[in-house]
Amino acid sequence: RDLLREMRAFGLHALVWNTASYITMYSDTIIVSRILGPTAVSSYYATTTPAQWGSNAIMRLMATAVPGVNQLLALNDRIALRATYMRLIRYSCGLAVALGSCLLVINRDLVSVWLGDRLYGGDVLNSIQCLYALWIVMKGVQYSFLVVFGRSKTLTVATVSDAGVKLLLAIYLGRKCGIAGVAAATLLSSFLCGI
Repeated sequence: RDLLREMRAFGLHALVWNTASYITMYSDTIIVSRILGPTAVSSYYATTTPAQWGSNAIMRLMATAVPGVNQLLALNDRIALRATYMRLIRYSCGLAVALGSCLLVINRDLVSVWLGDRLYGGDVLNSIQCLYALWIVMKGVQYSFLVVFGRSKTLTVATVSDAGVKLLLAIYLGRKCGIAGVAAATLLSSFLCGI
């Protein structure tokens, strides 16, 4: 009975933080469309998609370590847990820096070959997205450790706050700065509400 209650509580938190994370990461196109029109969505999507795909791949790779982290926690091996955390941060940051650096150099050409020159959303948008890719990968490692350590309430508060701040900032900055403002809102809210 206690296990069922604990599973239900965890499941509710997981539902909330996954929904909030989805809003944070994927509401941009709706906001861009509403403020700037559907044509701007194409540029936004084309420019940000390579960084999103790359950062998602890195986060999936890092998520494969979670069962091992659970095992170390079960063994109460704090030294190995700390070393694993630092190693995951170092590897994920290295991969994200490589991704961001490559995209800073080739994303314009990548979008041009993929969809044409006119759909590139600009160097400012691309730079913001490269920074966000680095930050979201580091945050992904942190979130994985929060789940392992049973800190689902902390994760719920952080992700719901992030979603709320992001929506407000995206509307404001989108009106002031265009598509780069919407991307900047995602980055800023993630920094402000990060753990």
